[in-house]
Amino acid sequence: MQKIVIFAAATLAIMGCTTKPKYSNPSITDPVQSARQFTIDDGACTLAASGVRVPSVPAVSGGNYSGTITSNSGATYNYTAQSGSSFASGFAAGTNVGLAANARREKNKIYRGCMASKGWFE
Repeated sequence: MQKIVIFAAATLAIMGCTTKPKYSNPSITDPVQSARQFTIDDGACTLAASGVRVPSVPAVSGGNYSGTITSNSGATYNYTAQSGSSFASGFAAGTNVGLAANARREKNKIYRGCMASKGWFE
């Protein structure tokens, strides 16, 4: 379980380290005006892309079961077991990493599309 959490955190950290590509707008020739307009359009497109939410799957814990087992020789053994909690939490963690990566791709598509609609190209 701890390995999955570390893997998920490392994956999200790497995804967050990407830098925005350099954009240019061929219709704006003045560098000062270009920088000013880029700041305005970048903010608007970042806001538009921030509407994408990251869905998540909650970890489901299994139940605790206990009982007594009697062997053929008559010896008795008490046991306590958890059903599926490690599988369910591992499955949820893996699914959440995939959902976060997909949401990041969707945000990038919305941002790039918004910037292109305003005349900015990579």
